Amino acid sequence: SDERVVAGAFSVKAFPLPKNRVGVSFENITEKKKTEEELLNSTKYLKGIINASPSVIYTFDLQNYQVTYMSDKIMDLTGYSAEELLGFKNVLEEMVDRDDIPLLETQLKNMRQSLIEEISDFEFKIIKKDGHFMWVSIKAIAFERDENNMPVQIIGTFSEVTKKKEAELALKLSEENYRLIVEGQSDMIIKFNTNGVIQFASPSYCD
Repeated sequence: SDERVVAGAFSVKAFPLPKNRVGVSFENITEKKKTEEELLNSTKYLKGIINASPSVIYTFDLQNYQVTYMSDKIMDLTGYSAEELLGFKNVLEEMVDRDDIPLLETQLKNMRQSLIEEISDFEFKIIKKDGHFMWVSIKAIAFERDENNMPVQIIGTFSEVTKKKEAELALKLSEENYRLIVEGQSDMIIKFNTNGVIQFASPSYCD
């Protein structure tokens, strides 16, 4: 007798036959199940990479200004869950500081018209769920293009840069205050390097 055992996955269907009989059909779905398992493993692997990233991963629809994917880390930064952001009809109007919206819209418009595969970098203020402001840096590259090769979706990272921006603004303010103090002095203020070359001279020196 044939004692071979066929290993695999099968779909079994029963159907009625005349005279109170029942028919049974078998369909070999081994390859289908194998593909599903490979897809599941690939999805788990990708999710593991995303969760291990220190930045938030997102995809964004350039035509409707809607978030199409957002990793779970977004809640730690903004207080919003990924599901809440996916529900926003226009995430720019919902989250971005109004003063920054025009510039951001211009940058996104430039991306929609770009045929070049390049990473764009934006910095702007957003409003967290608790009402506080936060500076963020977003890096983006075309993820999906239409029939004319124009970008319709982007993928990228999202991270907080509030401390960096505050330090930059503080330095700029300090430099401006220093300039005002120096320019208001009647005495000459001159800065030399070690070779005796003048690197800075107050306006009174030039008068």
